[in-house]
Amino acid sequence: MKFMEDHISGPGRMKINRQAPPAGNFSAITLDRESTEF
Repeated sequence: MKFMEDHISGPGRMKINRQAPPAGNFSAITLDRESTEF
């Protein structure tokens, strides 16, 4: 279940990043931090 959640949340954030270039950097850093935690 966790894997599915991560997979769904991943693409969702990627779409938001594309729509909001200024927030792309912040989202990318958050994704990296989450990956490290996992």
